[in-house]
Amino acid sequence: MACHCSGVMLHATMIYGGRQENNIQRLLKIIRRFPLLPVPGGGRQIVQPIYVHDVVDCLFAAAKTEWVGRHVVGLAGKPLSWRAMAQLCAKAIGRSCVIIPVPKAALLLLNTVRITRIDSGMIGRFGENVNVPLSPMVEMFAVQPREFEAGIRLAIENWRRQGVI
Repeated sequence: MACHCSGVMLHATMIYGGRQENNIQRLLKIIRRFPLLPVPGGGRQIVQPIYVHDVVDCLFAAAKTEWVGRHVVGLAGKPLSWRAMAQLCAKAIGRSCVIIPVPKAALLLLNTVRITRIDSGMIGRFGENVNVPLSPMVEMFAVQPREFEAGIRLAIENWRRQGVI
C-alpha cells in the first residue's frame, strides 16, 4: 500500500484443498487418531476457510481487472465456528469427534512440560474470530465461495487421489 502503483492485494483467510495445505490435513489426521479433541474455548471462534479453487478463480478475475489505485480484497469462505468446521471434517471421513473445551493455559503448560507439541501461535489463534466480508469478493470477482461441507468433500477426494491422505 506504500507504493504508488495501481493494483490489488488479495488477502485470503485459511486456504484449504491444495496439496501443500496442512491445517485441515493435520486436523483430519488428529480426528482419525483420537475421538476427543481438546480445544481452547471449545472451538467457538469463527473461521472462514476458503477452498483453493475459489481463491484461484479470484486470482484469475483480479488479473483480468484494470486496477486504478491501490486495493486490498479479502478472500474468505462463509463463516462457521471452528467446532462446526472440525465436525464437518470428521463427517467427511466417516468419523465423529467430540470437542472438549480446555483453557489455552492448559495446552501451553502441556507444551512446556513437553507432553504435546502444539504450536503456541496456533493456540493463540483460538482466541481470534475472523470477520471478512464476502461482498467485495462476490461483487468484484463474481466468485461465490462454496460451502465448507462441499469444499472439504472435494478436498478429501483430491487428497486421496493424490495419495496425500
